[in-house]
Amino acid sequence: MSLLDNNSNEELKPILEARQWKLLPRDGTDDKRWIFINNHKAFVKSTNIKEKVTFDAMAKSANAFKPSVGGFFIQTPISLHPDV
Repeated sequence: MSLLDNNSNEELKPILEARQWKLLPRDGTDDKRWIFINNHKAFVKSTNIKEKVTFDAMAKSANAFKPSVGGFFIQTPISLHPDV
């Protein structure tokens, strides 16, 4: 459904009523019609995002965050250490 190609008030009226929106009267400063949308949170449903994290996946990435002798919280290969 698109409101952009809606040209008449007769087509717009059922949409406004279904969503409890209000068509505001023209104020004389512009030629546009404005729609007041109230309490939109009651009509928006959130989606729960669930991710499966396995122990193996966490163990592989956990080593990257351990403090090491030449790096700051990220392990660097020994070949890159200037001391060795």
